[in-house]
Amino acid sequence: MTVAVGDGFGSPRSVSGELSAAAAQCGGVRLILGWVPRADPGLNFMAFADARTFMPGWGLRQSAAIWP
Repeated sequence: MTVAVGDGFGSPRSVSGELSAAAAQCGGVRLILGWVPRADPGLNFMAFADARTFMPGWGLRQSAAIWP
């Protein structure tokens, strides 16, 4: 399964923790993000099989370091 999250300042941060928990429970979930201008502390990138972004922005600076 692939989940795409809307980007920019309007992205739905209130569901990030629940999305991460569901991805970890299901396994094999891929994540696609657009522009992430600030970090989202509820989003656990290790819960996803793969995470990609089209325009990382400053919000993904630390998270991008965990993916080779």
